[in-house]
Amino acid sequence: MDERLPENSFDPPRIDPEKLARLAAAGTILVTVSACKPKPKTVSPLVKKVPTKEAPTPTPTPPPVEIPSPVPQEEMLPLNHQELYGEFTQSYEDWQRRYLSTTNLPPEQVRVIRPENNQDTVSEGIAYGMMMAVNIEDKATFDQLWHYAQAHFNAHELMSWRVTAQGEIPDPNSATDADLDMAYGLVIADKTWGGYREEALGLLEKIARDDIEANTFVLKPGDAWGGSNALNPSYFSPGYFELFRQYTGEEIWSLVAAKSREILDKIEQKHGLFPNWATAEGNPVTEPDMGKGSYTFGYDAVRVPWRQAMALLWYADQPEIAQSARLQLEKVNSCLGQANPGEIVDGYGKQGQVVGEYHNAAFVAAVSASSIVSPEPERKAALVEELIRLDHQGYYHDSLRALSLLLLSGEMEH
Repeated sequence: MDERLPENSFDPPRIDPEKLARLAAAGTILVTVSACKPKPKTVSPLVKKVPTKEAPTPTPTPPPVEIPSPVPQEEMLPLNHQELYGEFTQSYEDWQRRYLSTTNLPPEQVRVIRPENNQDTVSEGIAYGMMMAVNIEDKATFDQLWHYAQAHFNAHELMSWRVTAQGEIPDPNSATDADLDMAYGLVIADKTWGGYREEALGLLEKIARDDIEANTFVLKPGDAWGGSNALNPSYFSPGYFELFRQYTGEEIWSLVAAKSREILDKIEQKHGLFPNWATAEGNPVTEPDMGKGSYTFGYDAVRVPWRQAMALLWYADQPEIAQSARLQLEKVNSCLGQANPGEIVDGYGKQGQVVGEYHNAAFVAAVSASSIVSPEPERKAALVEELIRLDHQGYYHDSLRALSLLLLSGEMEH
């Protein structure tokens, strides 16, 4: 997996440790730890058996479950969301200048570089570029990125997750988040320009075959490893799963969506904020290479709100999807929603306690995405203003910043 240590990529604002302690104690960064605690399970009290001679008490008919009316997208987005597509456009142009390279590549290809990681390329970056390009109708760049991905397919015809600057592939395994993001790009390309249906269906078929654990429908982190024993909640993409179900007519995407909701519910019940890595039972992973930060809300987990916000904004009229997405977003919003936008840091414990020290766009983007469930329009606007301010921070941060601005503009295609 790719490392995202901020000190390797840029020099972000570091919040003074003494100030962090004061803010945490005062509840400025963190609302209250209790707001992030898992919900207690309801345990039925012991009931004395009814004597056999007595007629049993009739079970009352439960009242019908009231399904709340969907909140209009206009009310969930920031007040200035109409302006955010322009911000996204500018961000995309800057992103192209900084991170696209054609050096030593054939003319039909382009790659996304990570300057802070020896100019290497990861499939995640190619996928992010495809997502941005199709949403701004930059067909030339979209095709070049897709051709680069195809040129670096592994034996399963999925892109190898990392390619060095010299074109070497140290690990041929795929990364499921990139596979899904590329598939999204191809589906939208087919809807926008036509002519991509065969490629979109082909990629989705390979994802269903190799990135989903057999018989459980657990989304694996890659085509050749993980599953119930190790998974990444930030790869769960309920908005995509419904989009793919509608596009293909295949019910496997409904089964993957249901399993993903089940896993997120277990994490929410047992713990609080989403971890970088977990098991299908919502527990910390035991894989030795996951690292000590696997169960913190860190650089992987920041993408959970972004992906859940997609689902809520796109499918607010579908109760099962919308209610689950809203629950996950409310968890982040309840833990971090009152943090000063300028003092959000790059890591939180599972109950919202501060463990990070850097202030950057990736984490502000996460809180901004979760704020779509907030009833405070001023709060949404303040977060977006801070997100706009935090540009030129490195490949990962600039990518999530641009994609979050696109989503929060209300103009992301689906």
